[in-house]
Amino acid sequence: MISSPHSRRKLAGHLANAAGARALVPRYHLAPERPFPSAVEDAAADYRWLLGEGHHPERVVIAGDSSAGGLTIAAMLKLRDDSAALPAGGVPISPWADLACTGETLETNATADLTATKASLQRMAGQYLQGEDPHTPLASPLYADLSGIPPLLVVVGGAEALLDDSVRLSRSAGMAGVDVTLYIGAGMQHIFPIYCGAIPESDAAVAMIGAWVRSRTS
Repeated sequence: MISSPHSRRKLAGHLANAAGARALVPRYHLAPERPFPSAVEDAAADYRWLLGEGHHPERVVIAGDSSAGGLTIAAMLKLRDDSAALPAGGVPISPWADLACTGETLETNATADLTATKASLQRMAGQYLQGEDPHTPLASPLYADLSGIPPLLVVVGGAEALLDDSVRLSRSAGMAGVDVTLYIGAGMQHIFPIYCGAIPESDAAVAMIGAWVRSRTS
């Protein structure tokens, strides 16, 4: 629904420096003009473009935050289902993985989260889905069979309304046999790594992500 490569260049740069890598920050179609599944198809096409440019899948990690955190998983599911070569891993940051908005922390963390509200998420889900079932796996990866996708590092703030999405997604992935690490930053807000350079906890999270990416791609 919102954001652009310009809004994520800073975070992408910090992550690239921490990982000793280069970052591709693609532009993908947004709803409501281009609703689901356009973003999923775009993300998968961006990854295939990288491979077409000679990059090896075992040297590529897909990452995204908030709705793009869910998109990170959805893109890997589509690539898996298309029998494409899969990347080395995925890093969903504060992923929105349940467009049905059933997470308990949408209520219990409502007064703590300064960014995301259940009402705003439901509105955006409606504009993105435009009548599609919110339980559709490529829209809400929480309801997908996650077996066979690459290892995951899930990073989320402890004060987030979407905390439950990360916890449930990590549990589902682990039960499906996926190598998954869940990091919960105590007291942290939605997509808190974006404040790198200003908040020590954000710097630490970026360093952790960089180390994880290096471990998966070296």
